[in-house]
Formats: sequence, C-alpha cells, structure tokens
Amino acid sequence: MSKKLNDQQKSNKVSESQRHKALHDAKIGKFHEALINFNKSLCHAESNTSTIALIYANRAAVYYQLNLHDKSLNNIALARECHHNADILNDLDELEEKCYENINNQLKYDDPWEYFKLSYPANKRLPFIIDCLEVKNDKKYGRYVTTTQPLNAGDILAIEEPFFKFLKVDPDDNEYPETNPYNYCANCLRDNYLDLIPCDGCLTTMFCSRKCMEEGNRMFHQYECNILDVLKETDNFRMAVRNFFVSLSICNRNIDELKRLMDESDEKNPTIFNFDLSLCENNSKDLLMAMMSLTNKTNVRVKDMSYVFQHHKLLKKLWTKEKEFINKFLERMMQVEILNFHGIKGQSLNAKSVFRKCVGDGSYAFCSLLNHSCCPNVMRIVVDNRMVLICERPIKAGEQLFDCYIGDSFYYKSKEHRQEELEDYNFTCDCLACENDYADILSGLLPVINHQIFRLAYTSYKDLQDPRKVLTVEQARMLAKKYSLILNQNFSENSYPCKELVMLQLCIVKCFLTAAFSPITFK
Repeated sequence: MSKKLNDQQKSNKVSESQRHKALHDAKIGKFHEALINFNKSLCHAESNTSTIALIYANRAAVYYQLNLHDKSLNNIALARECHHNADILNDLDELEEKCYENINNQLKYDDPWEYFKLSYPANKRLPFIIDCLEVKNDKKYGRYVTTTQPLNAGDILAIEEPFFKFLKVDPDDNEYPETNPYNYCANCLRDNYLDLIPCDGCLTTMFCSRKCMEEGNRMFHQYECNILDVLKETDNFRMAVRNFFVSLSICNRNIDELKRLMDESDEKNPTIFNFDLSLCENNSKDLLMAMMSLTNKTNVRVKDMSYVFQHHKLLKKLWTKEKEFINKFLERMMQVEILNFHGIKGQSLNAKSVFRKCVGDGSYAFCSLLNHSCCPNVMRIVVDNRMVLICERPIKAGEQLFDCYIGDSFYYKSKEHRQEELEDYNFTCDCLACENDYADILSGLLPVINHQIFRLAYTSYKDLQDPRKVLTVEQARMLAKKYSLILNQNFSENSYPCKELVMLQLCIVKCFLTAAFSPITFK
C-alpha cells in the first residue's frame, strides 16, 4: 500500500472554508446543505480552539431557524464547553433566551415505536419477536422459521436491532455517498437530525452523543481512527475488519476468548433461539456466537492485511502471534457478510428529495434465518436502524416464513433476472414463483379474479405511484392498516397470484415504507 497509516490532519483553515460555505447555504435557505457543511467544518477543526465554539454557535442559530430549539440549546451548550470567545458567549445568551421562550412551539418529533409494535405477545427469551415463531431444520432448507399460529397481512412479527453495523461510503456508488459520515453517527447510524459531534482524531467520523462516542471508541474506533486511509484500501473486507475489532472488544481484547467462542460456535452450531436474551446482563457473546454460526464454510480469501496490523501499535503483537486465526476469522466474517448482511436505509432529511438513502450494512441474527422466495410472505423494512419484519400476506399455522433477498421479487422481475441476481447466494431458487413462472405485474398477464377489488387496488396503486400525491406519515399508517384488512378479507391461495392481490401487497409495502419516515425535513 502506498499510503501512510494516517494522512488525516485537522486544519482550522480548511474548517473555516467549510464553515463559510455553510453560512452561505444558511443565508440562502439551504439548511440541509448548511448543516452538512457545518459538520464537515467540525471534523476539520483543530481540537480545543475557538473555531469549534464558533461552528457550534452557528449551527445553534440554524437549528433555531428550523424551529428545533432543543437542538439549538444543545449546540449552545457545546459552544460554551469551548468557552474561548466572550463575544460568542454573549450572543449565545441572547439565543438561549429566545429558545426557551419558543421551545413549547417547536416542531414535534415523531416516535415510530408508538406505531411499530409487535402484533402478538413477545417471545419470553427473545423479546423482539412474537411468541409463535420457531426455528426448524431439514435437509432441503437447513434452518428456517415457521409460525405455530395463523398470521395476517400487516402483522408486525419482529423488531430486531443490528448486532454488527457499519456506516458505508463508496465514491464509485451513488447509493453510498461520500457525505454519509457527516449525516450519520458512526456508532448507532442514526442521523440525529444532523446534530453530530466530531472525533478528535480523524476527519470522517462523527457521533450523535458522548455516549455513542464512548461506546464507538471502545468497540471499534480506538483501532480504526489512525488507519482510516489504509482501511479504505481494504475494499469489501473493511466490514470484516470492523467485525474483528468489535468481536475483540466484546472479548475484552482476549484473543483466546474469541477463539473459544468460535470453536464453541462451530461445535454447537447455535441459532439465536438457543439463547435467553431477556436477561439484563450483557448478551453480546451469545449474539456473536449466533452470528458466527450462520456459516462455518468459507469460499472467500482475504487480501493481505499485514500492513494494517503490523504497523498498528495496539495490534502489532497480536498479529505476529495470531495471524493465522485472525485471517480465519476475517474469512468467516466476510462469508457471513456476503450471505447474511442486510442494507440499512434511512430517510433523506432533504425536503427536496425525500427518499430512502443507503446508510450502511447490518447483521441481524434472527432475520438471517429466513429463507428466500421470489414470492415472499414477509417483508423487511428498516425503522430507526432496527429491522421490522411485517407479514405481507396471510400465513397459515405451520407455514414457513419466506423473505426475498433481491428486492422486488416476481412483482417486477422475470425468472431469468431473478435467478441471475441470486447467483451470489449459491443456490437455484425453486420457489412457487420460479416453478410456475409467475408473470410480473407489468406484463399484463396476471389474471383478475375480483373486478371490484381490482378497481380499488388499481386506483390505490396508481395513486401511490404518482409523485404529485405525497402521503403524510399519518396517512400512510392509516392506509397500511386499510389495505392489510382488505387483503386479509379477500385472500385466497387458489387465486394467488392475481393482479388485485399483488397490487394490494405493493400498496401495503409502499405504505409501511412511508410510515417509517420522519415528518421533519430540511430545505
């Protein structure tokens, strides 16, 4: 590798340039861009200088204009912590007074968890899934998930936190923009309405709170901070390296303990159903074992990581002694990532282009047990970085839950297209859609069984596709319930897939995705 371990240097000159860009953006009403540029400015600012206080003061003023007075007050407090400039402090006193005068009239935050709740009693050992789900195993499917009771469209079956998670940036892929580090917390991946604080050491890491900063530093950033330029060159292996850092931290830097967990995982091959996660004590080791057991076969080889480890003051001795195991662990994590990691998407806060943005990747020990079908009966959506599993059409007791690994499934993709996308997963799909070569929704070949329901479904589908008709979060939540009820009342296995039922499914998916949005956006 040609780069030094760390080429990143703080510079107040660069910081001031970004701050002036932000001030210009704010002046012309581009508040979203202003906040991103303030965050870039914070990342470049030298620690313990008045520059940082000035940026926080400027950001506080923008949040006041946005009617987010609690955010403004937070930035006032951050500016005061720097306490370098008396003039800045005097201005802050006046702004603080105005914030308190208006705080009862500020924009209201939406709590998505008042809406997204499990539809049935929770599993006592796994409180984030409903109690009727269980794992089974057979020769064809391996491990899979079934239900012991009937489920209805619109039912919420699981709300799962990611175990490993990674904020992703890819300059060659517009899905993961280079501005992601200035939009999201590196630890929890939440945007916190762009109210982020910078790492003191590097230029591209921010956190949403002191708590997240402390946790992120303890779990992974203590290892990454000084080698971010080198880690960029590890390409797709960077996630595996991050997982190693997190796993090592879970084991209190005890590599022998990590070896033991990996051996135990190989021996017992546990799933998340083998553990009791209801206990208050730390269960990170149990979750780590469940993740490692998702695959014990590796078809990948990691690139040479010696440059990363040999020149790292915290890891040099460990690499010299444990190179073989570290490579083995990285290969395992890479294989798990390829087959079992899910994309994490968040809402764009830019009012001019409200859409779901790719934030990063995450691992979900329960959702990873779901097998694929091109005609799935459940869907996954990300809400505040948790994976919410929702029933997409009625499921009978004893039936398997099927996810779709490739997005739109048979609704929009031909069998040939689907099989091509599934090649990375090393299996040939023989689901009902593939065996019977279901027609996609655009082909016009799906039959219409109930013309009255079709007219309702068609009109609703077209309305939801119309960019001029924007649903509010409240409307989306109401319509998700309405369309689910209609689908449940009219669903018949004998007539599926017919055009009206598939269109109702697509309406349900669209409404639940919109229901996860925050009503607050910035111009």
